[in-house]
Amino acid sequence: MKKLVCASLVYFLFGFTAFAQVNMETEKVLNTNAVVQSKLSTLWIAVTLNMITADVLGLYVPEAMEEFTEFADGKEAELMTGGAIMYQIPISMVFLSKVLPYKANRRANIIAAGLMTTAVVAGGSTDPHYLVCAGAEIISFSLIAWNAWKWQNSDGEKKNNKHDLGLNLNYDRKIYGLTYTYKF
Repeated sequence: MKKLVCASLVYFLFGFTAFAQVNMETEKVLNTNAVVQSKLSTLWIAVTLNMITADVLGLYVPEAMEEFTEFADGKEAELMTGGAIMYQIPISMVFLSKVLPYKANRRANIIAAGLMTTAVVAGGSTDPHYLVCAGAEIISFSLIAWNAWKWQNSDGEKKNNKHDLGLNLNYDRKIYGLTYTYKF
């Protein structure tokens, strides 16, 4: 019995330590810039699809068109333009999350998630389908803001470095060389 307890204790202590080390290494791999950018872009796709779903399902609510017409009071075109502009934020963030540099990417994602959360909460309805979609959108916005906030630059972005020297090695084509880039 003592051997079993000691073996379990050793396994727990050393196994847990090994797991913690592997977990830290895995976290480093999962927090590279490319992985975080893909996560953010995918979350923006989910948000966009949820917004579209809420609006399409809203078309099947019988009183929705009459309520919209009363609310718009002759300014339907302006409201539709505002809705189109609001849709452009998550649609453009799908692309921008992939291409913006680290610092601008973090800021843009946090600001856009905050703006869209405000828009979803302020402009929502109490229809059950909308509450489900809005809940999913708010969870996605929270994940976007959290991932952007916790994101640490894995590329070690160079500050004010105008010169860049690189070594190119292509073993298949037997091409070797140095590259030098000057940023104006």
